[in-house]
Amino acid sequence: MALALAQAKMLACDEPNTKDSCGECLSCKQFESFNYAGLNLSFPVEKKSVDITCASFHKQFIDALSETIFLTENIWKNSINIENKQLLIPVKEASDIIHKLSLKGYGNKPRVFIIWQPEAMNTQTANKLLKSLEEPGTNTYFMLVSHNPNRLLPTIKSRCIVVNVPSSNKEEFRAFFNSHNLNSEQISRVLLSSRGSIGKAIEELQQIEQNEKVADLFVAWARVLYAKNFAEILSWSENASALKREQLKHFLLFATNVFQQSFSLSIAKKDLLPFKHKDFDITRFLPFIKTHEMSSLLDTLEECRAHVERNGNSKIILLDTTLRLSKYIGKA
Repeated sequence: MALALAQAKMLACDEPNTKDSCGECLSCKQFESFNYAGLNLSFPVEKKSVDITCASFHKQFIDALSETIFLTENIWKNSINIENKQLLIPVKEASDIIHKLSLKGYGNKPRVFIIWQPEAMNTQTANKLLKSLEEPGTNTYFMLVSHNPNRLLPTIKSRCIVVNVPSSNKEEFRAFFNSHNLNSEQISRVLLSSRGSIGKAIEELQQIEQNEKVADLFVAWARVLYAKNFAEILSWSENASALKREQLKHFLLFATNVFQQSFSLSIAKKDLLPFKHKDFDITRFLPFIKTHEMSSLLDTLEECRAHVERNGNSKIILLDTTLRLSKYIGKA
């Protein structure tokens, strides 16, 4: 989102240089306060809000962006108090975009339509925008900011120039951590969950207490998998199934990241900060993970997350997943 806004600001700038906007002209000043007349922002809202457009949430979205330009889905959900609800860009928003395109632009200034998380469009919304994306008109630009490009419809993706934004580098993360008072365990958890995203790191810091419980749950799971005791497996599955769907998805993503890190450690990537939590250290647990079976292990976790996403029975899903994962973890 930061890159899209910077590019849009440069397009509108009166005196851009070869690398950036001037930052001094009226258009640049308007962009800094999100008041540039030609800037149009579209974003997902609560799924049941199908009869409204993003205009109804415009102020909240600007406030969220002003708080952090590295906006994530969960930070946005929290800002509009729909933590456990699904998001959608409604078809009425597509109609609103088409209506705006039919209006005359502001002088000779460019119009920019930024769609944040376009993967939240359903087929009906996406199809309605296809022609506009293909032929936006003179001095009109569309920028789609996706966090999950694999979920974009092929018809949308084929009409775009794809720009892959790299993860934040070590220096950027070091500056980020220096501005927060975190211990080494908290840093390792944030690094695992954020996967190179400053936005995800901010999200993690907003839920430190919840992430402590996620780490506790993972350590308990690792020990249950190692012991292969059915009564303990059943007990753990019952306890974990009490999590809400979004919390369970977050836990499974965290577990995936820990196992991926363990694979990286097994092939000697020494620049990683290993996951540690209380008396648990992934480097000591590493000999009991069959890293040569890592692909199957990760596929099992992804399948579990997909079933949870489809509102399957959490207890049955977790019990089945734990039994399957026990093949890849523990003593031979």
